[in-house]
Amino acid sequence: MKERGWSSADVAVSLPITGWLGRKVGVGRLWLGAFAAFTVASGPCALAASIGWLVASRVVQGGAAGLLVPAGQTILGQAVGPRRLGRVMSILGIAVSSGPAVGPTWARRSAGCCRTRCPGRGCS
Repeated sequence: MKERGWSSADVAVSLPITGWLGRKVGVGRLWLGAFAAFTVASGPCALAASIGWLVASRVVQGGAAGLLVPAGQTILGQAVGPRRLGRVMSILGIAVSSGPAVGPTWARRSAGCCRTRCPGRGCS
């Protein structure tokens, strides 16, 4: 239940900020800036020497990601127009929801992790 509260608060904060910043600087520039901030914050996450640095870097990543998603959807909506928006968003939803399910399995098989964990058995 607590996770749901944080998630709702994140969306409640990020959507109005995205709309306001999108009007001020343009949605394309906002998305690019958020993407750059997320990417740059990934370095300190990987190199964090303490839990404090890791948490601080993840907060920056979370703030950037909170801008990325609605800005990206706005760009997509502007590109396809109102007539095709429903169809495009449903296809995007399928890709977004299947990624976490398919990605780790594909990565494990392509990296050969099952061979290193179970020598001589191969992937099943």
